[in-house]
Amino acid sequence: GLLGFYKKRGKKDKLGGGPKKGSYRKQQRGYELEEIEEGIEGYDELERSSLMSQKSFQKRFGQSPVFIASTLVEDGGLPQGAAADPAGLIKEAIHVISCGYEEKTEWGKEIGWIYGSVTEDILTGFKMHCRGWKSVYCTPTRPAFKGSAPINLSDRLHQVLRWALGSVEIFMSRHCPLWYAYGGRLKWLERFAYTNTIVYPFTSIPLIAYCTIPAVCLLTGKFIIPTVSAHHFFQASCGLPALASE
Repeated sequence: GLLGFYKKRGKKDKLGGGPKKGSYRKQQRGYELEEIEEGIEGYDELERSSLMSQKSFQKRFGQSPVFIASTLVEDGGLPQGAAADPAGLIKEAIHVISCGYEEKTEWGKEIGWIYGSVTEDILTGFKMHCRGWKSVYCTPTRPAFKGSAPINLSDRLHQVLRWALGSVEIFMSRHCPLWYAYGGRLKWLERFAYTNTIVYPFTSIPLIAYCTIPAVCLLTGKFIIPTVSAHHFFQASCGLPALASE
């Protein structure tokens, strides 16, 4: 499945905000804005003028004309004519998913990834929920993402170690769910779930004790709990008063 996010748009979130003239610096990418004008002919004049305001849209959504045009598609997806060149479309997709694409954009500030952490997915989801975004469980017919899982024990232990270090890092930072964003839109159940993800590495301490103490008792022959044959254990189980020793 895919964990997606959506947020209701208000009047302030409408695209464009008025036509502004600005120059568009051409870069070597698969598409230019002029190449997708045919895909937006069905929109009214206001939407088209807002779309052609490239400078304001670059500040909001980055420097991808195809991605900018797709924001006006009501049901999502690509604008008309964008899929005519698959190679150029793949090149444009690689440009959009690059790490530096969302820098200095409203897109990156509002729903971009939070970098600088090993577990950036947890931190990003936590910040988005604090801002009022709601998560939906999406199971598309075609897998949205594909990845490789650990194939041996050493890789699995290395992965768990990275997750644990990232969770402790969030716990020690100002974004800890225990005390962050109490005035925001984060629900209590969501806060409880995120708290569970950052405190679980500390459960290794009692787990180590639980696994170590029985082994130590077996090796030394000294148990931390009384045996069934012990005299005081028999008295306690039967409810008899303890006898004073002579």
